[in-house]
Amino acid sequence: MHTDFSSSSEPSHISISNIIPFFQSIIDLDNFGVCRYECLARLIDQSMTTYKPESFMQFIEREAYTANLSEHMLMQCVHAFEHQNMPWNINITASECLQPYLCEHLTSALPYVPNFGHVGLELSQQDALSIMPHLPEFIDRCRRLNVGVYIDNVTDMTVAAQRLFSLDLAGFKLSERIVNQANEDNQIADYIGLMTQHANANNMQVIAELVEQENTLFTLRGLGIRYAQGYLLGKPKQTLTSLFEH
Repeated sequence: MHTDFSSSSEPSHISISNIIPFFQSIIDLDNFGVCRYECLARLIDQSMTTYKPESFMQFIEREAYTANLSEHMLMQCVHAFEHQNMPWNINITASECLQPYLCEHLTSALPYVPNFGHVGLELSQQDALSIMPHLPEFIDRCRRLNVGVYIDNVTDMTVAAQRLFSLDLAGFKLSERIVNQANEDNQIADYIGLMTQHANANNMQVIAELVEQENTLFTLRGLGIRYAQGYLLGKPKQTLTSLFEH
């Protein structure tokens, strides 16, 4: 059994070989079936303690190991899903969108993916806005590889942030905070409603993150949001066997 530590805890030894994917289900609320998985990077040390990326990403970036970690995670996920007819996502950073190696890794890995369109890349809204002039080109390169780009951790509904809604994306992932705000702020609820309508019309997914309370499901239904993930719906696990028994 592993224990997740917060970002304030630091592992005693960091090696890329000890970083593995944990898999969390994304659920279709219409039928409560799994529609895809998010692959979360976790470091497991010699004491079998599990650490989240907040604890080791500074080391990865400082040592310029980002490209190595991307390839390492991508290939592990490719092998994990090689015989599973299931889409999955991995997380990326703004700097990776600006470097050629990510698309090169994807090009090398895709022949081993059972179905085109099964791989998604999650980029935080903050990172997406920081590279907005370059983002359409990156999305286009991914589209040519039949790889979708998701905007993760959507917390901002300002006019500037809404420019993202017009891009050729695979979907958006709403933060817990913005979903909670929609309960108290009709303008936020209206913005989410417009985003969801646009997404539905353009074959995009809108996914609520960190769903941990039953009453959140009622909020999501009221907002017209069909997809969600969180501990209420499935905790991240190290093996796919138990996940497919969801």
